[in-house]
Amino acid sequence: MPSLRTSLFATTLVVLAAHQSLLADTFFLSNGGRIEGELLNRAETPRKRFVVSTTGGKITLAASQVEHVTQKSEQEQRYEQVAAKMSDSAKDHWHLSQWCLENQLITKRKTHLQRVIELDPNHQLARRALGFRKNDGRWLKPQELMKERGFVHHKGLWRTTQEVELLQEQQRIELVKKDYRRKVKTWSRWLGGRRHQQALENLRGITDPLAASGLASLLRGAEDSETKELAIDVLGRIGGDSAVSALVQGALEDPSESIRDGCLRQLQHTGTHSASITFVKTLQHKSNAAVNRAAMGLERLQDESVILPLIRALRTTHKFVVRRPGGGITPVFGSGGNGGLSAGDNGPKIVKNTYDNESVLAALVSLTGENFRFDVQRWIDWYNLQETPDQVTLRRDP
Repeated sequence: MPSLRTSLFATTLVVLAAHQSLLADTFFLSNGGRIEGELLNRAETPRKRFVVSTTGGKITLAASQVEHVTQKSEQEQRYEQVAAKMSDSAKDHWHLSQWCLENQLITKRKTHLQRVIELDPNHQLARRALGFRKNDGRWLKPQELMKERGFVHHKGLWRTTQEVELLQEQQRIELVKKDYRRKVKTWSRWLGGRRHQQALENLRGITDPLAASGLASLLRGAEDSETKELAIDVLGRIGGDSAVSALVQGALEDPSESIRDGCLRQLQHTGTHSASITFVKTLQHKSNAAVNRAAMGLERLQDESVILPLIRALRTTHKFVVRRPGGGITPVFGSGGNGGLSAGDNGPKIVKNTYDNESVLAALVSLTGENFRFDVQRWIDWYNLQETPDQVTLRRDP
């Protein structure tokens, strides 16, 4: 005996088909109601009324009573005709789902596919069309399969529980950093004002390494040396990679020699290795001033593993753009460097200077106890004679 749901389903389809020519339009009323039927006075312009043929007869609506009208497509009307002729069987629902696919009635197709697997749970084509995949004898949606395998859907992607926890922790850390940046910015504004003492206490009381980015901004942006020195002291005390990075940046870039020296003093007590890595990279900087500042940092850190990079940075060549009025020859000189000459028209010219870097030499002398001045080859020969783990020959080819 057919179920109540099956009977209702079949009855609905029959009614739709029987009246498909009358139910081609849907009228949405201003009071929230809805009427289905066929508009008889389509050509009326301007629209004053809607004359509608419905299953119960003909009715007339004022134009003000109707919000809008939608017309069923030919495919939808045809669908109702086709649906009325089918039985409530898995076979007929499958065929109608395919017809819906061909006629781009995607929502109706899904309804029929769902009915197919209700009637025939092992209908493979319908299962696959709905996105199911068979796993260990069971039909599962991809999301169900991923969940069984221990994955979690997080921000549009399937991830392991560990990945989600890591992402959530990273998000928490970023929020804490953002909060510290806001607080440090606020407290720095209090300095020099009526809340000066409270600002000092708040800034000096910071102990969380996650505050480093806020303090780094303070070190870069402060206009007075007292505020910068305060930031340097706190950065040195809280430590951590971000604090070391901020101090290295200050040691390399701050225009004040005393501030740069303050950063180096703190770096002697924290982050020696990571600071050395950055200083070594800076020995190849296009700016000769940056090269020498990096060498000063390496000398203060007393890291003997950087001897070879220092040797290579004893003499460095840098490019400059020179603008010369009058089109004459303009000599280019630099402290410790060999001057370059360039001639030509009045346009800018690129010239090269080779520098003997005094700060690099000072670092080498401090680290090795030797002094071969700027004779790079003698330094390399000496280095090759030392007891090094790799016993690498570093002599340059002629």
